[in-house]
Amino acid sequence: MSTQDQETQIAQVLETHRESMVTAFVQYVINTIPGYRTIPVDQVRAQLRPSMDKLIDSLCGHDTAVLAQFVEDLGRRRLQAGIPIQAQLSATQVMREVINQHIMPTLAGSPATLATFQRTLDRRQAMVSNILTRIYLGSVTDQK
Repeated sequence: MSTQDQETQIAQVLETHRESMVTAFVQYVINTIPGYRTIPVDQVRAQLRPSMDKLIDSLCGHDTAVLAQFVEDLGRRRLQAGIPIQAQLSATQVMREVINQHIMPTLAGSPATLATFQRTLDRRQAMVSNILTRIYLGSVTDQK
């Protein structure tokens, strides 16, 4: 299977599972990150859906600069709102787990495509974590 075919298959799988991944992400965050438990589910969904959408779009071959700028803006807003860096990094790990839970079974019959997907997801995860960490470190340096 060509790289283009793999990317097309990955995009189709992600689009097919988009809604169920968003729902699972919201539920997982509400159940595992204490600060979200007191916020109405619809509000949590409205806050988290754009993050999942931007990541999925980037995994479907869209420009990663859009994801990077989104994370940069969101990370700054959340840090200013008092959301600790660890909670933000935890949410990115949760998002990765949710995506894997939905995608791995679907792509299990295509190991090469699954490997390509995992490498891409790993790169996006590292990019997001690096941006959030840089923002946090910048804020700590600015406070001195």
